[in-house]
Amino acid sequence: MLMSEAVTDLTIYTAETGVSLFLYGIYLCLAILTLYVYARAGSRRSPSAKRLVYIVLPAGLVLGTTQTVLDVVRMAVVWVTLLSPEGVTPGRAYEAYIASNIASNVFLCVNVLVTDIFLMYRCFVVWERNRAVLIAPVLLILATTATALVAAIQAQNSSMSASAHALSAIVPALLGTVTNICLTCLTAYKIWSAHRVAVVFKTNTGVRTRYRKALLIITESGAIYTICTVGMAIGLLVQPNTAGVTYLVSTGVVKHMLNIVPALALLYTGLQETSEAEAGPRLPLLEAGDREVCPAPAGTGPRSEFESSPTITSCSLRASTSTAMALLSFIYNRPNRVLQLQKQYQADPRPIFLRPAGAKATLTVYGTLFSLGFASSLYGAGCLVTGYGKGGPSSE
Repeated sequence: MLMSEAVTDLTIYTAETGVSLFLYGIYLCLAILTLYVYARAGSRRSPSAKRLVYIVLPAGLVLGTTQTVLDVVRMAVVWVTLLSPEGVTPGRAYEAYIASNIASNVFLCVNVLVTDIFLMYRCFVVWERNRAVLIAPVLLILATTATALVAAIQAQNSSMSASAHALSAIVPALLGTVTNICLTCLTAYKIWSAHRVAVVFKTNTGVRTRYRKALLIITESGAIYTICTVGMAIGLLVQPNTAGVTYLVSTGVVKHMLNIVPALALLYTGLQETSEAEAGPRLPLLEAGDREVCPAPAGTGPRSEFESSPTITSCSLRASTSTAMALLSFIYNRPNRVLQLQKQYQADPRPIFLRPAGAKATLTVYGTLFSLGFASSLYGAGCLVTGYGKGGPSSE
């Protein structure tokens, strides 16, 4: 009887870990591809767009990786605890389980906050930095974060009933849904209004096409986020138990969709082909209000990747490059080679992985990361199939 119950509980946590690994692998591939696209774009992208990418994606990578590791640790702890001899519960294993639960809930709250801030910033930019538009979203974000933290703290309160735990988890899920719908509607309405103006004044087809594409990606990303949070809330209503398979699996989906949705929006924006011959405003997703980067005059050759005016990105890139060169000099004691690298960098200020000499290393690094993401996806799918393939408790 003990083994059958253990298999049932292990099935739940195996399914959650499988979903988490599968979606983490997808997000890892998306994040690496997005970083590569924006790094290749160089001065063709606006400074604020690149700054946003270099903030949102690393934050999502850290949060997603941490939560995936915590899911794996929790599954291992459950395995050790449930398969131990009857009546024996390893104290350290139980403490590790509680700690991983609390940490996972707190990181989920932080992840929700980061994603909401990204969506709010996008709305802020689209509305031409009108602060009055942010009043309702800010209040909703604060309410969502507060209720989520309360639910994370109360999750380990053994004196509360299962229905009370479920209710405390439903409230932030519903508030997060309302927040996402509010931000999506505000952003989509502004772009739709601009599209209507372009239609009335018969602006060229390219501008109207960009508006339609922007409206599509915003509504799609908002719909994906809303479906995930509503699904988690419905799962809690159907099975009011925060330790049930419905809640755990839906949470595993939500925690990575929070990172996948911004990555998809950023990747779509980065891959968009803009023509210099088209007149009118650019795609108002991430770049509205920024200085337009003009093409190089005829006969002067192509612009370098980081030839624009000093920004946080370019300054940090130059500082990190100088630090790396100093570190090479200290470790290998090869000042001549370091001076040569410095001269090469002054002549060509692009990142080393964008130069012909670094092409092989670039392909190796990106190939390794893509392989890691793909392997995580396959392993997660295997865990998910294995978890649901096992039988439930016996009827003995």
